[in-house]
Amino acid sequence: MPDTLLSRLERAAAVGKKDDGIGFIGPEEQEVFYSWPQLLDRAQRAGTFFRKAGVKPGERVGIIIPTDPMFLDA
Repeated sequence: MPDTLLSRLERAAAVGKKDDGIGFIGPEEQEVFYSWPQLLDRAQRAGTFFRKAGVKPGERVGIIIPTDPMFLDA
């Protein structure tokens, strides 16, 4: 299996501490924290959305979104 962003996220979710993850400053200057398992879940849901929209593995997708926690999903 190739080393991908998803495979690294899966490893981090499996072995990381519960308080490890990514902090993000939201649009109203509030901090939002996502643990590695939460980020993995969000990434998997985003991937499901793209697959259902017809995006095939390896295809490129342009994503234009505001800077908010959804940015991490992209």
